[in-house]
Amino acid sequence: MPTINKRFLIRLLLAIAVLAGVLVAAHTIQASRIPESLKRQAERATDAGQPDKAIRYLRQYLEFRPTDADIQERLAELLRERPGESSRSELVFLYDKILRTDPGRQAVRLEAVIACLKLHRYTDAATHARTYLKDNPNDATVWRHLGRALVGQHELDNAQKSFETAIDKAPQELVGYQVYAEFLRYDRKALVAAKAAYDRAVATLPDQAQGYVDRADFAMHTADPGAALPAQQDDPVLKDLTRASELSPGLAEVALYRGERLQRHRDVLAARASYVDGLKLHPNHERLNLSLAWLEVHRGNLSGAIQVLEEALERCKDTTEIVVPLADLLILSGDATRTQAIIDRIEQRKPKNYKPRANYLRGRQAMHRQAWDEAIAIFTALRAESIELPALETRANLLLANCYQQTGDPAKVIESLQLVTMKEPGHLDARVSLAQAYLNGGRFAEAEKEYEAAAANPNASPAVIETLLQLKALRVATLPPSADATVLERQAVDFANRLGQKTADGGLILAGYARTAGKPRASLDILQKTLAQHST
Repeated sequence: MPTINKRFLIRLLLAIAVLAGVLVAAHTIQASRIPESLKRQAERATDAGQPDKAIRYLRQYLEFRPTDADIQERLAELLRERPGESSRSELVFLYDKILRTDPGRQAVRLEAVIACLKLHRYTDAATHARTYLKDNPNDATVWRHLGRALVGQHELDNAQKSFETAIDKAPQELVGYQVYAEFLRYDRKALVAAKAAYDRAVATLPDQAQGYVDRADFAMHTADPGAALPAQQDDPVLKDLTRASELSPGLAEVALYRGERLQRHRDVLAARASYVDGLKLHPNHERLNLSLAWLEVHRGNLSGAIQVLEEALERCKDTTEIVVPLADLLILSGDATRTQAIIDRIEQRKPKNYKPRANYLRGRQAMHRQAWDEAIAIFTALRAESIELPALETRANLLLANCYQQTGDPAKVIESLQLVTMKEPGHLDARVSLAQAYLNGGRFAEAEKEYEAAAANPNASPAVIETLLQLKALRVATLPPSADATVLERQAVDFANRLGQKTADGGLILAGYARTAGKPRASLDILQKTLAQHST
């Protein structure tokens, strides 16, 4: 019967135990060395300007030590510097892990609030903000973050309280008033409260120019478009802009807004001077360049407008915002060679959304050659291509209407213009063109409605206003005597007052209305008074 060699078995077991111990020790040493090595490699990659490598090494390190909050925070710093939606999503997940490990890291919690807001994760942002504010109740910035998160959750009353608290915590910070007023101004029912917020900012911080600029911007862009302008010397918008200029000379916004406001007052020369002065200090400012160019177009100075944009293009070499309007003007001037050079430039440099812009210009070229069917095909395709460029889509529809007018398709003309007015109810050119299309088709009631909408625009020309009054006067003349005539006469006076004192347009409007209303003697008297006032 075989027997077991006990001495050999004991030696074998001891050898196995020793070997296992050696392996465990080696593994323990190696397990300790690997993460430290990965951390050193991450540091070297960071120093060498290789953040992607550093991120990869830190991720591997955290597989060995998943609760190392310091390294998690270092990884978060690297991810914050890397663009892209995926990095922000990973950041939010990483912040949650850090805060579960160490809830007291308030700097991380603040970054979590910001990252959640950027990803529109408003519930998470609000939760982090409230937790942060328990220990930091006087942090006005986080009260504003909480307000934004609550807006995203449609808790508007609570959002308003958060914005108000932010102002109370830091009344000397202009940004608090700005954020609160912006929140209020996009609710058309809260415009009075928004105006009060801007007034409060100016009253509390009377030496900060931006407060006056913000209030002027608010007044310009939220006023009733049909309301008459105050006299130029009494205009609060111009007073705010003047005060801002005194406090901080040379602001681009001041030059831009002053020019726009002076155009409303029909003081064209002063508006032009404002744009020119602004461009002396801010020659690369796109809106100033474009505003000056369009002012020259409206003055009938096409060559001057082209010169403005060509000079701007030399200074702002990579902007398509200048290129497309310039090509438009070159086409109007009949310069096909330079237009093609601009198309080639766009396609060579390939800026964002370059294809729809280049196709738009090809369509304009086809129109210039009177190749209407070709232009229609290009602009129809362009409507689908310009989803990210709503202004280009609008322009394509306007030009389609023009093409269909040339091919004798009035139904398509109206359809193209209605696509514009549905998306942009205040678009002046579309309203006027649609009104004219209705007039051409004998649809007078619809034409009057469109002219009414166009005349409500503060930039409506005297010709638009005069046509509206003529249509109304002709309609009222066919009715039995009623209060309509009195109301219409009052509206004519309101329009005349709105046109201001800088030109004879107001008097001509009243004279034209009186003539259409069957009052030739009154029309003649108005013309004589207007001539006397503006004959100097």
